[in-house]
Amino acid sequence: MVYQPRRTLAATNQLISIIQSGKIGKVSSVQVNRCGYTRRADWQAFRKFGGGMLNNYGPHYIDALLYVLGERFSRLFCSARVTASAGDAEDTVKILMETESGIPVHVDINQAAALSHPEWLVCGEYGAIMTEPGTPETESFRIRYYDPAKMPPIVASDSLAAKNRSYNNDAPIPWVEETVPVDNSFAISFYEKLYEYIALDQPPFIPAEESLYVMELIAKCRENAGIL
Repeated sequence: MVYQPRRTLAATNQLISIIQSGKIGKVSSVQVNRCGYTRRADWQAFRKFGGGMLNNYGPHYIDALLYVLGERFSRLFCSARVTASAGDAEDTVKILMETESGIPVHVDINQAAALSHPEWLVCGEYGAIMTEPGTPETESFRIRYYDPAKMPPIVASDSLAAKNRSYNNDAPIPWVEETVPVDNSFAISFYEKLYEYIALDQPPFIPAEESLYVMELIAKCRENAGIL
């Protein structure tokens, strides 16, 4: 059973719970960001040692997406560059994928970003979920959504002459705004899961075939980005 720590985090499991609550409706897109500005000059900066951000952070966030969305991916594009690193291993990686059901996913791993984006941005048909920056003790989710039952009706017009030359729908949206602190009770003990697997003969918390699939995706990223 491969250790993939992002599956154990309270924030990851709470995000799944919020999505499953239905507040934002069906998920329409997901962005995951791991950004900062670090001029790597150690072994991680060199390809010959297996360095680079695709190998370093890539498996964690690809696995987290697999875990959160519960889907595999049908299409993939990857770009990898050296920007601030002192070596030849990539420090900026962008991965665009599409799930089998058609959800577009954007992974941004950027160690040359002086300004950063939220770690998670999940958009749905009725709203969005975004992680707010903070320490592990002060992490929170910002949720903005509406109740579709309370939305005023709109009627589409296929006329090329927009009424009153208005090109947007002015009906107010009854947004609901929530800030939800990360609840540590959502965290999962990997060692308890390891005990259950080894001693109690329970199914593995992280199935081997999913870990293998993550490695296959990393290989496809390397091939697509030309960093074999």
